[in-house]
Amino acid sequence: MRKKTDIICFVYLALAIIAAAVLTIWAPVYSQDPSLQKLISETVLRAILLSAILAIFFTFGYQKRYPLNKKEAWSKSLWLLPCLLGVLANFPFSSLIQGTSTIERPDYLWLFSVFTLLIGVLEELLFRVIFLDFLLGYLEKKKHGLFFAVFFDSAIFGLYHLFNLFSGGGFGPTMLQVGYSFLMGGMFAICLLRTKNILYPILLHFIFDFGGFLVPMLGHGGFQDTIFWILTGVFAAISLGHCLVTLYHLDKENDAKYEAQKEEA
Repeated sequence: MRKKTDIICFVYLALAIIAAAVLTIWAPVYSQDPSLQKLISETVLRAILLSAILAIFFTFGYQKRYPLNKKEAWSKSLWLLPCLLGVLANFPFSSLIQGTSTIERPDYLWLFSVFTLLIGVLEELLFRVIFLDFLLGYLEKKKHGLFFAVFFDSAIFGLYHLFNLFSGGGFGPTMLQVGYSFLMGGMFAICLLRTKNILYPILLHFIFDFGGFLVPMLGHGGFQDTIFWILTGVFAAISLGHCLVTLYHLDKENDAKYEAQKEEA
């Protein structure tokens, strides 16, 4: 019975990917407004893919591996603060204040919020739960297994953004996106390993994308000014240091656990 369910689940995933590909090539018209057209098409595409990922997520019981421990919720929230600084740095605060960028379609903020939330849920379930769990299955019991699992998961997430080249993205901006996606993917993976709660990396991912896409999709102007890059550099360094220290301790604890199991055997 379980095997049949698994087959149905993967067939549904294949159909969802085909449907998403058809929608991408066919590009149905939802609105004559270019901003609304892009928002709706991107949202529909991700909703279709997410439905398949959710089917896999619940069919294989991934939700049981990352339960929310309410007793530790406060301490985990405190641990998130340096990571929160890193994602908030992606917001166009300085350019909006100085007027070098503007939000021209605030009436679409609700749909934009749905769109960026879908990205966060879809990519975190796929990369931080399914892929990372797969990597841990092979690497967790090896020396420095957690470190390598996070590294490979982040690398896959970064390379995934190369697909932007096929949707018209420039080579330079795409390579930059691959680089910071690698770093952000590492932070999201460490967040999941530290908290065991998928809601936290989803929240961080959502905030990061909301700030980064806000002006390009709903406004006009350049938002990556000098102040933006200074804040990004400072907050990214804080977040990176915080996450690397956490990963070091998690990896050390994981190695010690499996070394103890070997000695007992």
